[in-house]
Amino acid sequence: MSPDKDMLQLVSLDNVTIVDPSPGKNERAMDRDAVKLKWGVEPEQIPDLQAIIGDKVDNIPKVRGISEKAAAALITRFRTLDNLMASLDQIEEKRYREALAESTELVQRSMQLVQLKRDIPNLPPIDSFKYYKHDPSKFIAFCRKFNFLSLIKSEGDTEIFTARSKGSLTTLGIEQELLQTPAQRLKEQDDRPRWMR
Repeated sequence: MSPDKDMLQLVSLDNVTIVDPSPGKNERAMDRDAVKLKWGVEPEQIPDLQAIIGDKVDNIPKVRGISEKAAAALITRFRTLDNLMASLDQIEEKRYREALAESTELVQRSMQLVQLKRDIPNLPPIDSFKYYKHDPSKFIAFCRKFNFLSLIKSEGDTEIFTARSKGSLTTLGIEQELLQTPAQRLKEQDDRPRWMR
């Protein structure tokens, strides 16, 4: 699950689909056909396409003057960005040819940024990535240790609500101070004279 279109290149792998969990999306799993329908290229060509059209979210600039549709047509015709850049003289549309020629370094750098690295050595086994229900008290202890107070509050609110419905706050090991806002906690901990606060 990911709203990031970079992940669509993984659909080229066997048995991989991508679901966008963003609000308002229909959460339909995108397979090869869905990627091709939406973007006009195969999943493995998504990085080639992105290197041309850019990605505002990831701060990747686009090649000026080439639309998403035109970029998809070019990638479909030449199959890869490397082939496209090596065949600029075969592009009939002068403005596309010139825009790409002026952006050689840009598209190379963009390609490096959008292409997911798949050759990472010593990856842990896939089973180690399984999700297990977390222990709220361990999570809170971790957050307190590293001063992630806003995470404690949001996690605490959820867990406290669950615990309150059962009539107990102590079963989850959540202390009363976590119910306070950060400003309330600071006020209680502040031992400076009142005029210095």
